[in-house]
Amino acid sequence: DGYKESVLRRNMRPTFHHLLELGRLDNNYSLERIDAAGKNVQVYIGSEKTVKPSRGGPPQVVFVRGISHSPGLVTLAGARRSLVQGLDELERAQANSKVNLQSSSRIFLHSLPELDGITAEEVATKFDEVMDVLKSRLATRLLKLRVDEIEVKVRIASTDDEGNPIVMPVRLVAS
Repeated sequence: DGYKESVLRRNMRPTFHHLLELGRLDNNYSLERIDAAGKNVQVYIGSEKTVKPSRGGPPQVVFVRGISHSPGLVTLAGARRSLVQGLDELERAQANSKVNLQSSSRIFLHSLPELDGITAEEVATKFDEVMDVLKSRLATRLLKLRVDEIEVKVRIASTDDEGNPIVMPVRLVAS
């Protein structure tokens, strides 16, 4: 069988595939990568993998997947900056001739810095508050770009029952 190149991993840092959770996407969608302006962002056009034929073909989704090295993602200003960057990438992607006019969009952001002194429940509450504000402020743009889902993955540093340091990933979703 041998080795063969994975097109999804072409021209990206070795860890990006896992940090952007492309394996998860590849299981459910046929993906085609399109150009992105940001160095820590990847944009994909995905068609759902299905065995039953559908009129007009399977639904198309534009995925913007990014990595953030900024710890301020849980603040209103940091979240707004990241979301606006994601929306800018979506606008550029929508201009691509391969993207059809009915495609929906999803944004995923993986924040790498570990958050200290905060619990998962506090992060979730803060995320809900911040997203409520951002969804109302950016509603017109979110609707225009047909954003179905915004997903953020953060890492919380804490200790286990024995005092050993642990890092707990927390996935936050707004739709």
